[in-house]
Amino acid sequence: ALIALLVVWGIGRYNQMIGTAEMVDNAMAQIAAQVESRWDALTNLISATKSYQSHEADTLKQIVHERSGVSRQSSVSQIEEDQAQFERAMRA
Repeated sequence: ALIALLVVWGIGRYNQMIGTAEMVDNAMAQIAAQVESRWDALTNLISATKSYQSHEADTLKQIVHERSGVSRQSSVSQIEEDQAQFERAMRA
């Protein structure tokens, strides 16, 4: 009877260890999925930032180009027209 009890206890203990190992494997898989998801989100954020940076650079180039038309020899009407173009560019 004692040997049978030890065998049943041993089998139960073995099954418990297998269950624990399965839980660890499952937890590691979930962690890996979350890490991969975070990297994907970071990659998407970097891509969006680069796209917005390009837009900002184009806007700045346009503003600098539009503002370069005014000099000390410009008339008041030229300055007013330049100011209107600048305001239109800022709204876009």
